[in-house]
Parts: sequence; C-alpha cells; structure tokens
Amino acid sequence: MALKSAISFGLVYIPIIMHTETTDHDIKNEDIINDFESIHILYFINIDEINAAFYDKTYQAVPEPCGERAFELLRMAMMDEKMIALAKSILGTKEILLVLIPRVNCFLVQTLFFEIEIKGLLKTYAKTALNDAELAMAKAFIVSMSQPFEVEEYHDESQKHSLVTQNDRENIRKRQTEGIIAAKAKGVRFGRPIKKSPENFGEVVKQWEQGKISFKEALEQAGLKEATFYRRLREYRVQRKK
Repeated sequence: MALKSAISFGLVYIPIIMHTETTDHDIKNEDIINDFESIHILYFINIDEINAAFYDKTYQAVPEPCGERAFELLRMAMMDEKMIALAKSILGTKEILLVLIPRVNCFLVQTLFFEIEIKGLLKTYAKTALNDAELAMAKAFIVSMSQPFEVEEYHDESQKHSLVTQNDRENIRKRQTEGIIAAKAKGVRFGRPIKKSPENFGEVVKQWEQGKISFKEALEQAGLKEATFYRRLREYRVQRKK
C-alpha cells in the first residue's frame, strides 16, 4: 500500500511516496488511509534518545520525481551526522508523532505512541551494583556471539510448516480427485451399493394396484421399507412406460 505525503521544514518541501513495511495480510481496515498530510520536522535528535517502546508502525519513504535532490541532500546530511528527525503529521483525523530515520536507499518513517498511550509499559527495577570483572566477562560473551545481521536468513518456521501442510492437503485432494475420475471412467461406482428391486416386485405392485393385497402386505412381500418402496415404485413405473 502506498501513501502520498511530503517532508517539510522551514521553506523546504519534499514530496514523497510512503510504502507500508508489512505484508498485506498485516494491514487492518483502520490502517488503510488515503494520504498522510505533510510531515513537518520539529527538530533533529540522536536515535538513542527515543525508547523503542514508543515505536508503532513503520513506512518506507522515497522521493517523488520532482524531489530527488532535496530528499538525497537531507538523507545524506542526517546519515553523516547520525541524526534522526522528530516530526508531526495528521493521519486521517488524528495528529501523530513520528521520526524520520535515514537509510541507504530511503527514509524509514516510524510513527510513535504518545506517552499517555504506553505509560503503563514503561516499567523500572532496582539496579544492582556490578564490579568491573563481571561487566568485562559479560561484554566478552556478547562480543563472542556478535555477527552481521542478515534478515534473509530468518523465516517464520510456523508459517513455513503451515504452508507445507497446506500444500500436502492440496496434493492429497488432487490425487483423490484424479483417482475418482479414473475409477468412474472404468465404471466403478462410489457410495452405498444400489439394491436391486426384488424379483417379485412387479407382481407385488400389480396385486397392490388391483386391491388384492394391502399396502402393508405389499411392503412385507417386497421386503422393503415405505420410502424405499415408493422410490422403487417410481422407477418401476418409469421403466414400464418405456
């Protein structure tokens, strides 16, 4: 999903297009909005100054054709200074707080919760005094486990398993359907075996229609239940007319 907006500060106005960073099935109805209003930069800060608990939704921003130079100038300057921009905008009817985070090929536009929205989540605890040896050992352990982050190496294994299971079910259904079609082509019938009418059924019907025996006696002589008798009777009469 793409949204049109613009980055503004002072006399600078940079038109941008914003894309959601999640897959379509993660987008809820309340997230589908035509456009952001202009994103107005308030000031620049160090990224470490914002508690990650305030982060909400993420968008990727790229410049529109007429704004590439100003966009690139702002992105490069912020990258070199290792700064992010705190900004405000209007999304739908709601004022929102957000930050612009420069990346190699774009800005990440990260919407923020206001403090009142997450106040209960900002917990603290009593911190214990540590000695230098403990801290050095912990740092060495962290360094020993450090490696570059490659996002493509990670997958949702539960989703992968679900996809495999779904594929298995579809393959089973496909094989079953093919087997049924092949069997029917050879004359194989499925379901309950069709019971033939008793050999004396025609004579029983004739006597019943002539009033020589009662309906109950006809059922007993044919060895059929009422519903089955009537079904066989319809079939018999159709055949008799041919």
